[in-house]
Amino acid sequence: MHDTIFDEVAKEYENWYKRNYKIFLCEKEAMKKLSLQGVGLEIGIGTGLIANELGIKLGIDPSLPMLSLAKEKGIDVIRGVGEKLPFKNEVFDFVLISTTLCFVTDRKSLMKEVYRVLKRKGNAAICFIPRESAWGKHYIEKGKQGHRIYRYARFLSFDEVIELLEVSGFVIKKIVSTLRFGPEEEPILEQPREGIAIGGFVCIEAEKNK
Repeated sequence: MHDTIFDEVAKEYENWYKRNYKIFLCEKEAMKKLSLQGVGLEIGIGTGLIANELGIKLGIDPSLPMLSLAKEKGIDVIRGVGEKLPFKNEVFDFVLISTTLCFVTDRKSLMKEVYRVLKRKGNAAICFIPRESAWGKHYIEKGKQGHRIYRYARFLSFDEVIELLEVSGFVIKKIVSTLRFGPEEEPILEQPREGIAIGGFVCIEAEKNK
């Protein structure tokens, strides 16, 4: 993961979600459809907005300014990266990775670590912006124009995320998607759809195979 790109934009990052609250609410409703119960961890917790809404009490992130804002929300935070998790084997019921995978350099190492720290039959939940979606294309173009965050992002397709989970030892359990409106359209509150990946925000929940 690029360790410092979010350091200077922590408050800006949080303010974006406050300005675009309808988008955030759509994403939150999609994540609420997942089995995020028990002892959980969010990798790439950022400012803790998502964790705070979903009741996740522990997160890890490389950015100290981001973690400072998460800590203010009462979340326990650790500075670090998902590729080297500072936890024992089989301690979590679930691990959430939301809009973080595109900034991870060594995704296979990340998923190996997620598998290691999950309990037997634990769930990994990856929420992401599919490369082929209207939103993915929008952010890719922003990156090409030199955007200070998206120029570092490497968006994955839906099929690539499925393959990453399966080769890492996970069995796909659930697919939830939202943001069926485009980035140039007026945001609306919409209900997430299960079983299909239609929209700019997709969550895939997968169970540890053994």
